[in-house]
Amino acid sequence: MGKMPFSLIEDEKIVADIKPLPKAKWYWFICNYVGILLVCFSVIDLVVILIILIIAGEGALGFAASTATLVGLSVLTIINWWYSSWRYKWEHYWITNKRVIQQSGFIGHEIRVVPLERISDVVVTRSFVEKLLGFGSLHLQTLAGQVTTGQRYGAEIFLVAVPDPEATQQLILKLIEEKRKRERLTF
Repeated sequence: MGKMPFSLIEDEKIVADIKPLPKAKWYWFICNYVGILLVCFSVIDLVVILIILIIAGEGALGFAASTATLVGLSVLTIINWWYSSWRYKWEHYWITNKRVIQQSGFIGHEIRVVPLERISDVVVTRSFVEKLLGFGSLHLQTLAGQVTTGQRYGAEIFLVAVPDPEATQQLILKLIEEKRKRERLTF
C-alpha cells in the first residue's frame, strides 16, 4: 500500500491502492516532448547559433545550426526524462468506499479528492500514445467537472496508466451504486 497523504474519514476503507504502470513515464515523456520542442527548442537553438556565430563568425553558420540542434535535442531529452520520472514518483491513486483520491505533482504535489456521489461518469480512454504504450486511463467526470478547463474530457480526476482500466471503471461504478443505495441518494 502506498503512503497515504490523507486521513481516512469515519467508516472509510481503502478498496484499491493503485500505482500507475511504469509506462506512465513514457506517456508523459512523449506528450510533453511535442510542447517542449515547440517552445524551448527554438530558444535553445537560437542561443547556441548566436554564441557560435559570435565566437566563430558567419562562416560557421552550418556548423552552428547542426550543433545547436544536437545540443538542444540532447538537453531537452534529458530534462524531459527527468521530469517524467520525477512526476511518476508522485503519481498515486486510492479508491475508497467513499471517494477517489489522486496524488500528482512534480516539484510540489496536489491531492484531488472526489466523493463517489459527485461522480457522474467514469470514462476509459486509450489515446494513440496510450495504445502505443499498451495501457488505458480513466477520466472521472463530475457535474462540476463538465465546465472545468485544462482537464481532458471535462474530468476532475485523470488516472493515467491504470493497470486494468475496465476493471477499475467497474469497481468505481459499483461503489457509486452501493453508496447511492445505502444512503438513498437519487441523483
